[in-house]
Amino acid sequence: MADLLGGPSGDYERQIANLRQFKVDLTQKLLSSTDKPFGTKLEASVPDNVGVINSSLILNCTANANPPVTAYNIYNNGILVSNSSTGIHNITRALAEHNGSYVCIPYNAFGAGEKATLNVTFVGKLKILFHS
Repeated sequence: MADLLGGPSGDYERQIANLRQFKVDLTQKLLSSTDKPFGTKLEASVPDNVGVINSSLILNCTANANPPVTAYNIYNNGILVSNSSTGIHNITRALAEHNGSYVCIPYNAFGAGEKATLNVTFVGKLKILFHS
């Protein structure tokens, strides 16, 4: 019986099998490749990256890597503020000088990976005054 392309149905089935094997081979190659970290993300624990002075904030940096990431360096306005294996930087009591640009750079055995940048702003607490 002929397939829709006009060839024997066996040819069509072999082409499908070859495409499936190609997909498996490509997936395995991607998963087993070794390289510097990539797909780096830096996120803050506050909405819209706006925190409140005297409050806490957690920055979380993640990246894909094989071999795995061994260290995350986090910088605030160009100054190293954290070097950790978890990618987590905790600001327990935010001050005005914590405002600014945060950059995360992940590292593995192959070196520095893609960096991620996040701007964080801290504002004072809102006071509501009532007049009678």
